[in-house]
Amino acid sequence: MAKGKKQEVKLESFNSETEALMVADLLKGEGIPSVLVPLGAGQGAFGASVWRPFELRVRSTDLAHAKAVLAEYLSAGQAESKQKQNEEEAGEDGGE
Repeated sequence: MAKGKKQEVKLESFNSETEALMVADLLKGEGIPSVLVPLGAGQGAFGASVWRPFELRVRSTDLAHAKAVLAEYLSAGQAESKQKQNEEEAGEDGGE
């Protein structure tokens, strides 16, 4: 590897470009640069589409921080989903 170059490593794969871009934006807010890499057949097989998998890569030196940011984001999403589910169940119980 050339002097001064940082090695990119895989953080996570996503089912769509939209998901990958959302996480890339979160990382950017934390000062972590990232690169999106399209996977699969891509435009040649499907035409222009965001509905193909993407891999999100970060510098190897940022990997631990990026994993922590992603884990916090995912756990917050799960907590919010669980809260909504509980509220919906409470609403259903109250209507009987």
